[in-house]
Amino acid sequence: MLTILTLDTRAILVVREKHK
Repeated sequence: MLTILTLDTRAILVVREKHK
């Protein structure tokens, strides 16, 4: 569960940086 949460957060961060 923790691993999935970390991956989700990382994906969101990547998307946010791409949209910057």
